[in-house]
Amino acid sequence: MRLLGKLVVKKVEGKDEHYWQTLEGHIEDCLKILKGYIKKNNDIIKSFCERWKIDYKLFLRNLFLTVYLHDIGKLTVQFQNRIKKGKHSQEYPHAFFSTPIILNLYKEKIIKPLLDLKDFQPIELC
Repeated sequence: MRLLGKLVVKKVEGKDEHYWQTLEGHIEDCLKILKGYIKKNNDIIKSFCERWKIDYKLFLRNLFLTVYLHDIGKLTVQFQNRIKKGKHSQEYPHAFFSTPIILNLYKEKIIKPLLDLKDFQPIELC
């Protein structure tokens, strides 16, 4: 099983039960929502980009990467241990750990190739 399929990001409470959502499942859900948002609001997004002279494809790529990486700080051992124990702490929120993780991914040339792709199609990846 892949690592992201094992790591949990949140406990989802239902009426009579609860379940743990994996980081992989959470990212997939978020990207589906982003894809739907982009399809529904594509004309508005294009107008926004034109008005502010932002490259449309670059804007979509950045939206994709933002959504894809928004919970990366939840990969830390500290977060995983706390969530499994049902504890919530704002002392060191997951966002606090996200920046160094993303910088490392960039340095390790994992993110940079995505940034350099001319024909990057984030909507197709959702």
